Amino acid sequence: MAPRPARGPEASAPLEGPLVHPSFRSLSAAVLLLAVLTGVPARASWMVPPSPDRPKDFTILKRDGLYHLFYIRNNPNVAPESTQVDFGHATSADLYFWDTHPPVLHTRPGLFDRSHVWAPSIVLRDGVYWMFYTGVSDSAGFETTAQRIGIATSADLEQWNTFEDPVLTGNAVSWAWWDSTLSTPFRDPFVMSDPTTPGRWLMYYVTAPSSDPDGMIAGVAASDGDFTKWYDLEPLWITQRQWSFNAVVESPHLFPHDGLWWLFFTTNAGQPLSFATCANPLAPPQQWFYRGRLANMLGLNTTGWFASEYLRDGLLDYFCFVNGDRVEIDRMVWQPNANPARFTLQQPDLFHVRSLEWQRASVHEDSTVSLVITTKWSAGHTLDLESLWIDSTGAWIPVANSEVDLPAHIPLSGDVTSYSWLAQAPIDTSAAPAESVQIVVRTLDQTAVSQPIWVVRGDPGRPRINPGLDPPPEPEPVVQLPGADEVPNDPLPILKPLAHEVQGAPAALLVNLPEERDGRLDVFDLQGRRVRRLADRRLPAGATVIAWDGRDEGGRRVRGGLYFARLVTPKETRAVRIVIR
Repeated sequence: MAPRPARGPEASAPLEGPLVHPSFRSLSAAVLLLAVLTGVPARASWMVPPSPDRPKDFTILKRDGLYHLFYIRNNPNVAPESTQVDFGHATSADLYFWDTHPPVLHTRPGLFDRSHVWAPSIVLRDGVYWMFYTGVSDSAGFETTAQRIGIATSADLEQWNTFEDPVLTGNAVSWAWWDSTLSTPFRDPFVMSDPTTPGRWLMYYVTAPSSDPDGMIAGVAASDGDFTKWYDLEPLWITQRQWSFNAVVESPHLFPHDGLWWLFFTTNAGQPLSFATCANPLAPPQQWFYRGRLANMLGLNTTGWFASEYLRDGLLDYFCFVNGDRVEIDRMVWQPNANPARFTLQQPDLFHVRSLEWQRASVHEDSTVSLVITTKWSAGHTLDLESLWIDSTGAWIPVANSEVDLPAHIPLSGDVTSYSWLAQAPIDTSAAPAESVQIVVRTLDQTAVSQPIWVVRGDPGRPRINPGLDPPPEPEPVVQLPGADEVPNDPLPILKPLAHEVQGAPAALLVNLPEERDGRLDVFDLQGRRVRRLADRRLPAGATVIAWDGRDEGGRRVRGGLYFARLVTPKETRAVRIVIR
């Protein structure tokens, strides 16, 4: 959780006067209007929290065509112990106009996050959003704080349910300095999948090394899939003051580009954002190329920039950071053939495609079906599309738009455009079923991708040769779309088995309720005998993860095989299969 530096020359004061129309939902909208009236383009889009809050560390992601931003809500007008007690939440369809939603993830009395919550980081797995964050608690008898890393889960990014205990603490890291009587730093998690080891996840965070307790360094922990269990890998020595020339290191994050991993972190230098690059995100410092201050590469004054983040949207890259009273979002423009590799920043495009939706899940050849295109700021734009078909292995194969009778460019008539397509199947689809094939369309920048539509070949009136090849009934199964974020396109079921271990248990279940209600969750064997009661209590709204340790009511380990879990509430009963290996 980075301290808020003094505002630099680029941290402009809020606009006042007639240019700020009451209908604008954020200050970035006023900046946009000012740019239009003056002919001077704004350099970036902004998310400005409602006054008097200021943002600090944050995370940004995209779901179903909306950008979601979660941030520390810091009120500078109250005592430090009275603020940073929940995360702000804002959404936008275009990165300029932002809607504010109720705060999420409040502090909890008596637990490790009872004083503050800091620095959210969110990943999507098994259709569930997992938020990693720093929980801060007052140390008993001292005017200091303890910092630990915890997790929460959500199915919709609105309702979050928090695990009771932290998942990583400083006293579990042998090389970290830890003193329970002092305010030892252990915060700012950033989580990503490990590119070097399939199935493993990495957590980057900051702490103080025992060898230099007055300085800070980024550390790396790993999980083999159970997000409640992390083990230490090593310090990321390239971030220590010996290499970065700063004692303060905060808010680390990484992203790949063109064979390199880019590591950014915030320091206490006059230009706070620093970075390094390497081919391996776990490499020793000798293999990293420390690039120094971001300001030097950009040629900009970045005095007020801190707590940077990266967003990948299709083929587009965005660099985001806090600047005074706002979060700024810039489009990254990579410079081809630059040595060393570099990027510049420019204003994001106003035009966004929110969604591409087929009117139906299937269509016969030579019949029409509508493609509904939802956009923002579409005036004067045409939509550029590319087409693909899916073979029997699930591979996506590009096909010429002309071959499926789809235009490469569709003029847009407004924020919602309906295009009527006379369906045609690709000619060469030998790897697809003989009677039907799945077609997908997406924007050229891959920021919007349709769900697959089944195209049934031949005369719709003729008998089916193989009824087993008929298109599946609606709703369509969720399909992971290359070029798009891993986003669940349909709501999660009320009860779902998770593919990964949780809390060291061989099985885990997701309970996703629309509102708080009483619930009972039991496990049965194939003979219908109850093996274990996992829950019988008031269950919260949203995504709750419940683990089963593979033991019966008597504490004995059950045999491997197939079992059933059943959830009963006053409004529904759901059952799913569980496999114990």
